[in-house]
Amino acid sequence: MRTDRIRIFSTACALFGLAVASAAGAGPAIKTWETTKGARVFFVAAPDLPILDVRLVFDAGSARDGKRSGLASLTANMLTQGAGAWDADTVAERIESVGAQFSADADRDMATLSLRTLTQQPALDEALETVAESLSEPRFDAADFERMRENRLVALRQDEQDPGIVGLRAIYRRIFGDHPYAANPVGTLETVSTIRREDLVEFYRRYYVAGNAVVAIVGALSQEQAKDLAKRLTVGLDTGEPPPALLPVPDLSDPILERLDFPSTQTHIFAGQLGMQRLDPDYFPLYVGNHILGGSGLVSLLMDEVRKKRGCPTASTATFYPCPSVAPS
Repeated sequence: MRTDRIRIFSTACALFGLAVASAAGAGPAIKTWETTKGARVFFVAAPDLPILDVRLVFDAGSARDGKRSGLASLTANMLTQGAGAWDADTVAERIESVGAQFSADADRDMATLSLRTLTQQPALDEALETVAESLSEPRFDAADFERMRENRLVALRQDEQDPGIVGLRAIYRRIFGDHPYAANPVGTLETVSTIRREDLVEFYRRYYVAGNAVVAIVGALSQEQAKDLAKRLTVGLDTGEPPPALLPVPDLSDPILERLDFPSTQTHIFAGQLGMQRLDPDYFPLYVGNHILGGSGLVSLLMDEVRKKRGCPTASTATFYPCPSVAPS
């Protein structure tokens, strides 16, 4: 199923991205198993540093929002804002007191909870206990939710003044049409205004279940310790099951040109089409090629040709974007 493919790939990305201590020049040895509740686990031992990275991935991204765009994002963000007997300040203090990092967020395909902590005690137990409680007993306090929703509405109003963000959202709508991927993961002013605390609770209960979870672990642990850790983090979740796979994205039938009027002296141009799935064998070669062409910013071929060589007609602009043929003033 496509959903399973996305979940597995997301976990692999997390493992390769987090395995900073793995041997240079060789791929990490990935161990995998399932917990008794059905969460899939991937583990890479990285014994060189006393650090642990954990990422819990759920098929609970904005593609599951339905008509309440922004719901998945708000639900994920609220997971760090209090759990069980701890309010948001207590959760933050527990994490900060041991020098750990804990965050939660959602994009189109998935929601993630990420933890980085030392493997030494008492830091390890304190951090794991905090994350496990935040995942299994989130409070969704009404006051914290209203504060977060108001902050989101302020941010959305600010986004309306940014031509880059306006253009990016427009091209997603054009490419994906009626598919859930077309919606903005953080929502809109209209949808966020209508979301209620009860909507977050319902979304959490449906999607934050062990059967819909992947746990990626990289750190200075043995496999037995990793098994105990994965069980500890997911034991408080309902068993549940993954949601149905999303419908495929329809191909674009004809080219589309859309012009958006915006009170800005700078023009933004977006061009796009449907791409390949991340498990396609050509994905990473094309990713690297795109990085060389323009995706790597100031050191890319496009940056060198367009901005450095052709974007420095005067000495004043060369001050900021050095041009070989123009001496900065």
